Amino acid sequence: MLPFRISLDVGSVLDSADRLRHALDDQVFEAMRMISEDVAAEARQSHPYTNRTGDLEASTQAVDVNGTFSLGTLVGGVSADTSYAEYVDGRPEFAFLEPAFQRVEPHVDQILESAILAAAGQAGW
Repeated sequence: MLPFRISLDVGSVLDSADRLRHALDDQVFEAMRMISEDVAAEARQSHPYTNRTGDLEASTQAVDVNGTFSLGTLVGGVSADTSYAEYVDGRPEFAFLEPAFQRVEPHVDQILESAILAAAGQAGW
């Protein structure tokens, strides 16, 4: 019989995992910002309502991203900030926010995959 032992520097593993967590937080935060900006741009460009004053279109913007990915609190989104935005978006024939997200959604996985790969590189994985 040939006995042997394996040792592992748990400290370095934990440090590496911590670097990855921080990198994921940074990269996924940025990805959420990009997704929110893409949805806002899509909503401004491809809305079904008639743009009479330009106010609703101009007020359609990405909201500030808040939270942390690793804590499960990361939130982004899009807002239209006119007094009548909710009325227009609430009418099925004129809805523009959710349909804009649905058109951007096929690209979300690619954006997130790029963020994860960038985080892995940033963390030295």
